Amino acid sequence: MIMRSRLRDERGAAVTVWTVLIAAALTMIVGLAVDLSGRVNTARLAGDVAAQAARTAGQQLDADVYTSTGGDVEVAAARAKTAAIAYAKAAGMTATARIESGTDLVVEVSADYEPVFLSAIGIGTQHVAATARVRVVKALEGKER
Repeated sequence: MIMRSRLRDERGAAVTVWTVLIAAALTMIVGLAVDLSGRVNTARLAGDVAAQAARTAGQQLDADVYTSTGGDVEVAAARAKTAAIAYAKAAGMTATARIESGTDLVVEVSADYEPVFLSAIGIGTQHVAATARVRVVKALEGKER
């Protein structure tokens, strides 16, 4: 009788240990999946915001250059940078914008992702960044002018 009771206790302890180990492993897998998808989603969102901020900046044309040159297109640099940064800020992200030439714009957006599960094991804030480029051109009847 004592032998049977002892055997039952040992099997119960082994099952408990395996259950705890399996639960911990599954929790880590779920945590990795949630936090990885959250980071990827944040990076995708940063890319979308960068593209839209660049589009918004590209709409800031210098009317004086257009009228004085007979139709040349040039971006109003200060307004374009301000518009891009404001767009990213409204989306909760930070941005920098630069004009590489009179019509080429580059917007870099950055955001942070705070892990949900992995922060419990010491993995902190993840920084993501995205860059978008736009070239403003004048087109007439589908042809670049």
